[in-house]
Amino acid sequence: SQSAAKDQSAAKGQSAAKGKYSARRVPRLVNLNRADSAELVALYGVGAYTAKRILNYRERLGSFAYVEQLLEVKGMDSARFAAIEQDVVVREEEIKCFSLDTVSEAFMRRNPYIGAYAAQGIVIMRSLGVHITPMMLYKEKILSLERARKLMFYCK
Repeated sequence: SQSAAKDQSAAKGQSAAKGKYSARRVPRLVNLNRADSAELVALYGVGAYTAKRILNYRERLGSFAYVEQLLEVKGMDSARFAAIEQDVVVREEEIKCFSLDTVSEAFMRRNPYIGAYAAQGIVIMRSLGVHITPMMLYKEKILSLERARKLMFYCK
């Protein structure tokens, strides 16, 4: 019985050594573009505060385009992400696309890939009557290459 207690203790130690967020299976996939706070909180390592941040980030983006965008959410570290990445999904048909030629300035200002500075540049470019693309914004030094590439998931 004493050796059984040692075995249990050793097993617990091994489990704890795997990391702060060990993978716990959720019975079904959580769709990041449809999930509410309760569905997100059901994911291992996601509390009410993190769920709220995920929902706020989704609103600023319009939708998630890929699961790894969760790493852009403040407070989401790689360990927490690794514990839930198999439990979340983004469906391509649910990505909310928009045109930089017509999307509202307010949306652009709050979008994490555009922001106030680029929104201002886009408004100026619109007045010139040109079709605006993410790569054009990069070439004009309005967006970084990284942001332009991420924005391409959303632009029509």
